[in-house]
This record gives sequence, structure tokens and C-alpha cells, in this order.
Amino acid sequence: MDHLYKVFRKLDGANYEKEYVNRIQFPTTVNVNLKIKPMNNNNQYELYYLPSKKIHTLIANIYQNDNEIKSYIEKLPEVAKQKFILETIADELLNTNEIEGVRSTREEIVRSVKNIASQTPTKDRFSSMVHSYMKLSYDELTKLKDAPDVRKIYDLLLEEEINNEDLPDGEIFRAENCEVLRKSGTQKVIHKGVFPESKIIEKINELIVYLNNETDESLLIRVAITHYYFGYIHPFYDGNGRCSRFISSMYLKEEFSSLTAVSLSKGCNAQKNKYLEAFDVTNKVINRGELNFFIETFLEILKESQEDVIAQLKEKEYILDNFYELLINDKYFDGKQKYVLDIFFVLGQDTLFSSEKGLSVSDLSKIFKLSEQTIRKVLKDLEAHDKIDDYGKKPKLYFISDKYFE
Repeated sequence: MDHLYKVFRKLDGANYEKEYVNRIQFPTTVNVNLKIKPMNNNNQYELYYLPSKKIHTLIANIYQNDNEIKSYIEKLPEVAKQKFILETIADELLNTNEIEGVRSTREEIVRSVKNIASQTPTKDRFSSMVHSYMKLSYDELTKLKDAPDVRKIYDLLLEEEINNEDLPDGEIFRAENCEVLRKSGTQKVIHKGVFPESKIIEKINELIVYLNNETDESLLIRVAITHYYFGYIHPFYDGNGRCSRFISSMYLKEEFSSLTAVSLSKGCNAQKNKYLEAFDVTNKVINRGELNFFIETFLEILKESQEDVIAQLKEKEYILDNFYELLINDKYFDGKQKYVLDIFFVLGQDTLFSSEKGLSVSDLSKIFKLSEQTIRKVLKDLEAHDKIDDYGKKPKLYFISDKYFE
């Protein structure tokens, strides 16, 4: 089945109109009780979609991929598992920023993630976003109840990241009109957000009711549709995309692993043109509120993000297995206390799974419930035998030496 915006290009006006009526009246068509008014048009259109084999296949693939992700992550030792999740969060933050043209480096985000994960007091840039994604990963957030909850999410996520002149100036959301410009080329106006604020609040509340409506309709479809609708409403001057992707991830976490939930932005950025086109097409008057193209695009992006995570996990598992084989065949550990080998294995997990590698004496002491004096003694001997290196001061950080892999 061609999407309706493509049908418009193939048929004359009368037949196009007939096709639209047929679609909205088809027995299996799902009307979602949300309406849009395309730009420069007087008509409102009810959002709808037609359940299709493609949508059902994508949903099945996403659940299957998530089971595979869970299987891989559960097999990893604890430190490797936590490091992989933190690295995925760092990737997600970098990508959600890149989509919006917000400059950030992986190094500064990884540093912020590491500091917050270790509960180190920090004023690092993007710390509010890191805190938010950590809360999401550890199930510390609850469902939205009403429009003020969306503002709370916005403040939690972006309070330190938005310029003062772009902060919300209404009761909850923006008080003035807002236009969306094409991100490249002409800077043409392609969408105008809902206005006035009372209408924004009304539509955000409608969005929340639909998102929380646990019927037979798949959570994935509800998340995809509300992801579109949030962009259509455009309740803030700045930060709409980052806020919307965070809310989508928050709801995905209800039924899927953290790694599926926090891989959405990476996929959206990898397929940025396709992602933005889905909004553009769905907003057009010739599309008349049909959601199939957006739902399919959203689900394809999520599926491909999962496949990337699976590929990374396979590679990491293989590298870790090789390291462990090297470790158990190392004569150095013969006759040593078991905790010596365990400490070295944990350092290996950190080295292989972290882009900013290195664990401190204090880190290792907490992991193994051993005194810092014992940890220092073990590390000193490992370093003397060229098995580990260190860098930094206060604290000094230890990692597996490159020489060990030669």
C-alpha cells in the first residue's frame, strides 16, 4: 500500500479524495482521537493509521531484538555490564545533541557520565541530561499525568542547557508563536507550532491520555504516534526534540531493556534525514493525518538501533572472552589469592568496555570490600610485572597495560 502523500502524486483530485475517504472508513483503520491542522490550511485532520503487515513485522522484530539484547547483557559480568550501559547513555546524549545542532564532544559527556555514576560532585556541562538518563535507566521516573509533568521533564533534562532567551515564558510552555525552519539549505519555514498556550496545554494533555491508554494497541505504536504529535505541538521554543526523544525512551523502558530505550537518539541521528522527513511528510496537508509513514520510519529506526547494539555486544563479548582466556592461562596468577585474579579481571572489564578507562583504589576497594591497603599492594605488584599502567593523580587510575595484549 502506497502512503497517502504518494497517492496524491499519482491520482487526480477526485480519485485522491475517494482514496482518502476509503482509508479513513476502512474497517481496520485506527483513529487515534488526535487532530492536526497543517500549515497554511483551514482544515483539521484526524490522525489515523492502517494496521499493516510491515508494522506488525517491525514490532515483532523489535521484541525479538530486545530479547537478544537482554540475553547478551545478562551474560556479561557486572562491571562490564554497567560500563556498557554508561557508554550507551553517553552515545545517546551525544546523538540527541547532534540532531539539534548542539555542540558537544564525546569526551565531555563520558566524563560527566562517569562522575555522576560514581557520585562525584560535578558541574560538568550536560550534567542535567546525564542525571535524567541515569534516572530513566534505573527506573526512577514515573508516567506523565498531565501537562505540568512534561514541563518537569523539560526542566530536569534541559534546565542547564537552554539559553535564557529560549526558556519557556508562559504558564507552562511558550507564550508566543514558534516556527520550525528547515535545518539545511533554505531555512524555509516548514511548520508552525500550536498556539496559543492554552491550546498547547490542551493538546499535550490529549497526548498524555493517548500515551497512557493501555488498550490492545501496542506500546510501540503509541510511543511512535506521540513522538510525532509532540513535534507537531512544539510546546517549547528550544529543546523539543531532546525532550520528545527522552519521553519516548522513558515509555519504551516500560516494556524493553534500558539498552533499547536509550538507543533511540543514536538511531535517529544515524538516519537523520529520514527521521526529519517523517515529520515533514506527516505534517503536510496532502498526507491528511495518515500516520503509517511515520510509524514505520520510527520503528525501523528503533529496530536498526537495536541491531547496532547487538553487534556491539557480540564484539565486546568476543573481546572479553579472549581476555579471560589470556588471564586464566597466565602463570603469574598461579598460587595467588583469588581476589588478585578477580581484581585484574575487573580492571580488564573496565579497560575493554570504557572509552575513559581507569579505576581508582577507592573504586576497587568498594567493589571487593577489601581495604585500600590490600588493593594498593595488589596493584603495586601487578604494575611491577607490566600487567597494568596508571595515569593521573588524586585519584590515580589503573588500567590493563597495552603490553599485556602484545
